[in-house]
Amino acid sequence: MAMSDLDRRLFQALEKLGAALKSQIWEVAQQHQLSPIMVQFIFYLGRHPRRFCTLSNLALEFSLTKATVCEAITSLERKGYIRKIPDERDARLKYLSLTSSGHELIDQIESYERWFLTYLSQFPEKKKEAVYAFLIELLKKLKQQGNIKNLRSCVACENFEKNKFPRSRKPHLCRLLNLRLAEKDIQIDCPSNSPPALTASI
Repeated sequence: MAMSDLDRRLFQALEKLGAALKSQIWEVAQQHQLSPIMVQFIFYLGRHPRRFCTLSNLALEFSLTKATVCEAITSLERKGYIRKIPDERDARLKYLSLTSSGHELIDQIESYERWFLTYLSQFPEKKKEAVYAFLIELLKKLKQQGNIKNLRSCVACENFEKNKFPRSRKPHLCRLLNLRLAEKDIQIDCPSNSPPALTASI
């Protein structure tokens, strides 16, 4: 399928946005003598339930090899930012948890996202809602094509019913929570996500 001129410009805009985010995380990482992926791991571990905080899941989440993840985690462990906690029922399974130093580090490196949130706050809510809805649909398409391995979004959950209440301000339904959702309420990373069966359409 031919790419339109607008499609190309959207791609270029997303590419430049990605470059700006990478530049900022490099700056933050260098200030704390960490690699950019270490900074991302610290944020991830501080914001997700324990069941998602394993080496295997980090590899899946960030599309990295287990060897690459293990190297970064070993370095963070040596620096005293994380520790490994054995599962109560299976000691072979280790969960990754932030130490007190790791939590303190998050407070110091939050400038990575704070600078961008400052810019976002300057735009009207309606405009941001439209962009968010578009990006959610784009992520869904990428997940369907296998370009994104992990997407714990409402749109990739068997409990999500799109347009259950047409023409409503909150047209969607989360059957798990029995909660009506507006476009802006759709989650990108929900800990209660239940992926549909492989044969189902997402």
